[in-house]
Amino acid sequence: MQEIKDFLGRPIEPRDYVVQRNMEDSGRGAIRAHCKKIGRVEGLGKVRARVRFMVWPEKTYTVVGEYLVIVRWVDGKWTPHFDESAPRVERELTIHDHYSGPELTVLYDPDKAKQEQAVKLEPTGQKVLAVRMQDNKAKAKTIKEYLVALLALLWEEGDEFNAKRPFNDLAWEFDLFEALVHANLISGVIEDGNFMDEFDREAGEELIRLAIKALGES
Repeated sequence: MQEIKDFLGRPIEPRDYVVQRNMEDSGRGAIRAHCKKIGRVEGLGKVRARVRFMVWPEKTYTVVGEYLVIVRWVDGKWTPHFDESAPRVERELTIHDHYSGPELTVLYDPDKAKQEQAVKLEPTGQKVLAVRMQDNKAKAKTIKEYLVALLALLWEEGDEFNAKRPFNDLAWEFDLFEALVHANLISGVIEDGNFMDEFDREAGEELIRLAIKALGES
């Protein structure tokens, strides 16, 4: 079967959430009432996706892929920009679910936007410092607080500082890596809410170096 792609060039699959961007050409399977509405892909044909919108939930409508934008529910809102490796959040759609971002406008350039988005998503030291921590023995809420607490502990304990077990925690480094995985800044595995020893350590160490540098500049 031929692959059906959305307006941003991503393959559409059953169960994907999509928003309809075209509201003019009803002859090609796009209906004005569905514009900016979130629908769920029920199936795929040769050139069209079969989508169920809550405006008329008892029916499905066939829509050409280029008239759709795949979206996901992230941090309490619909967005077409998301980490594709992150778990999909299932959501019960209502008639009020909609998205009205720039991707729906006629003048939107997907290639240019992709370049801008890549720059925007590139981690900075300040972004890493602001990452929220999970439970940790330093009782830090962010990576910045954790690094400050680590430095303060080094100063207070001096020669007695235990580099292998600061905060009396042998796995102290993993607290930082876990936070980076939860923030989707490095790849890793979270199973049933528990951080597993499977993550990109090299990328994590580089981000922590970036954070330490930013801490010195702030």
